[in-house]
Amino acid sequence: MDQHTCTACNKPFETADALAMHNAAKHPQPLTKPRISRQQKRRIVWGIVAVAAVAGMLLLGWGILKAQQDYKSAPAKEINIGGHKNLQLHIHANLRIVIDGEAQPIPASVGISRSVMRPLHTHDASGELHIEGPTPRDFTLGEFFDIWGRTFSSSCVLDYCTDRGTLTMTINGKESTAFGSHVLRDDDQIVIEYTSLGQAPAAGEESNQ
Repeated sequence: MDQHTCTACNKPFETADALAMHNAAKHPQPLTKPRISRQQKRRIVWGIVAVAAVAGMLLLGWGILKAQQDYKSAPAKEINIGGHKNLQLHIHANLRIVIDGEAQPIPASVGISRSVMRPLHTHDASGELHIEGPTPRDFTLGEFFDIWGRTFSSSCVLDYCTDRGTLTMTINGKESTAFGSHVLRDDDQIVIEYTSLGQAPAAGEESNQ
């Protein structure tokens, strides 16, 4: 009977099957990796780059679309337009608040901080409201007060409420009952007046200011 000898350890076996089983158990052959040519490697690299580029473009497009959708539906106080670049909406309104005949200050930089610019904001204390955004949409006067962090409704302005006085609002010289729901338009001249019970401004005092 022919002997079958292991070439690795010189151990003899009576059958080829026994030798094969020995080699599989004691001397398994290492797996050889298929060699990849330089051209194939180049194709793989460029394929990965192309897939990454397409994925990046899709992700950027989705991000822009989502940001636009959020901008169109989110409350103004939750929107950050980031600055004055690429604006399709840029209008202004003027706001005056008068309490018992005395104009109240509207601070500069309402809606602006180091890294945030809300779509409704002020740059100075003149009462000019800037209404800005990447695409057109409506914003209300009430949203400006929300950003400012002050109260405004049909019954209260700042800390003054109608349980102790009267509250009126005019838009471009005409009385309005819209109050916080008024949609801001370019060149709106808005005057909010509160008069405490028993108080009355001097005749013509505010109408001439």
